[in-house]
Amino acid sequence: YDTETQDLLPVHAQDGQELGDNFRLPPVKVINPTQRTPTHKSAAQFGSLATLLGYDVALPAAAIHAGDHFTITLYYRSAATTSADYTRFVHVYNPTTGMAAQFDSPPQNGINPTWSWAPGEVIVDPVGLEVAKDAKPGAYTVYIGFYEPKANNARLAVSDANGKAVPDDQVPLVTLTLQP
Repeated sequence: YDTETQDLLPVHAQDGQELGDNFRLPPVKVINPTQRTPTHKSAAQFGSLATLLGYDVALPAAAIHAGDHFTITLYYRSAATTSADYTRFVHVYNPTTGMAAQFDSPPQNGINPTWSWAPGEVIVDPVGLEVAKDAKPGAYTVYIGFYEPKANNARLAVSDANGKAVPDDQVPLVTLTLQP
């Protein structure tokens, strides 16, 4: 900034193009191999971004009911850098009764956005969910995926371990039975 006027100075790219008055730097990270491994394994591939290594589910001790909280922890291995700022979604869905819970946010609640991932980095992403108080009893599937808000919410393509496209670009993880 200009010390006299307190006005922000313009930022320029190497080619001289003006970029505005700020520039986003990636976070500084110390990347260690993950010490935890997922209980449930997976090999779903999210485009060229990452592989889902697996997940853990922490449910209430007795059973799960409307209004209950639970946690799903996702484990990814980054495959390549990207400039895209993807949002991760977790949906707990039944095609007849609808959505029982969902949570969309950048991975790790925004502290480790996809544009900052380093190739080979393992991302451990715990997601807390609350089942809607009016959710009906029944079987619900937990789905996860990524979309890009700046690209009309286009979902990132997903393929299985054999390279086959996954329907609706969302990975089905586990089926939960919501008790009355």
